[in-house]
Amino acid sequence: MSGNVTAHGHETDGTPHPILVDAQGRVLIGAGGAVLGGVTIADGADTALGAVADAIVAAGAVGTLSAKLRRVTQGLEDLKAQAKVEQTPIAAANADVAVPGANAAAIVTYAAAPNLKHVISGVAWSYIGGIPSGGNLLVTDAGVTVFSMDIPDQGAGFIVFPHPKINAAVNTAMVVTLAAGGVAITGKVSVLNHWTE
Repeated sequence: MSGNVTAHGHETDGTPHPILVDAQGRVLIGAGGAVLGGVTIADGADTALGAVADAIVAAGAVGTLSAKLRRVTQGLEDLKAQAKVEQTPIAAANADVAVPGANAAAIVTYAAAPNLKHVISGVAWSYIGGIPSGGNLLVTDAGVTVFSMDIPDQGAGFIVFPHPKINAAVNTAMVVTLAAGGVAITGKVSVLNHWTE
């Protein structure tokens, strides 16, 4: 095929509209038959795309594409910050471990800290010397039980909280207690990670 060809399109209302194309099928415009190039849309002229300065919207909220992209990029930054925090080492502390004698409760106490809340991510324990009588792992927040689990067998175990336990209010104590296991039975408890925020 050589030369230009006139094709026919339609307006949105169905009105026929001639379209001039060249031999390669490119749309031509103007008297000189110039190839149609990119179209520039003024900032904010397209209500769906929005403007460069559109404010961020909440996740799932109605908004322009610009506003939603701003939410996406902020969400990615939040994830990066969270990943960095979770990879930050936590200093080891003897206060996270309780090793009492036989038939005594193993207790880790985090005293109330002004303007701060205690957080723990999990607990490990062991009963050695026989099957514990009344074996139990207990976590209290300001004296209120927030976690309790019976331990019916000897040996070691652990539990990781998918969402770390945190004080309900600042300046309150958090206590982790492994109950006494009975005569000649020694219990030990270790908090896996503890920090304040």
